[in-house]
Amino acid sequence: MFGISFIELCVIAIVALVFVGPEKLPHLMKQFGKFFVQVRRMSSEVKAGFDSVIAEAEKELKVEEERAMKSANPSIAPKSSETAPPDSIST
Repeated sequence: MFGISFIELCVIAIVALVFVGPEKLPHLMKQFGKFFVQVRRMSSEVKAGFDSVIAEAEKELKVEEERAMKSANPSIAPKSSETAPPDSIST
């Protein structure tokens, strides 16, 4: 966890207990926990935003590449997944 060993966590807890005191330490840890959860939530939202922008850019790039290929060689037939079979066309 953050490159901190168990011994280092114990030292930090003891120092916090000495400086803050046993009365205020539970309240302080609760506030720290709320802050940590909020930071994790915000970071996951930012990551999700980046992921959606990257996915959209990749999709646009793929569409542009397909257009460039079609314009470079118009005799290429569209992929079978892009066209429906003739018997499934409703009239």
